[in-house]
Amino acid sequence: MPWIQEALDKTAELYDLIDELQPHEKQALKTALPDLVVDVPGTPVAAVKTGKILKKVEAHFREAFKQIMYAYISTKTQAFLKPFGF
Repeated sequence: MPWIQEALDKTAELYDLIDELQPHEKQALKTALPDLVVDVPGTPVAAVKTGKILKKVEAHFREAFKQIMYAYISTKTQAFLKPFGF
């Protein structure tokens, strides 16, 4: 679906704007993105990884993530992100 790919691309672009993150953290977030929009065994791991890394950044970056991605993330996956402030 092209709109999901656009959301993934824009979220990856957002990650590149976060100065507080190390390059390996940005790459980990980008690698986790596809598993956030499907229900696969790696989805819970991707959600926790995303939450743990993004918890360290300013709130407006987390809010931007939510604005871009939450329409494509299942309620179950959102529950994994909730403890991290999403």
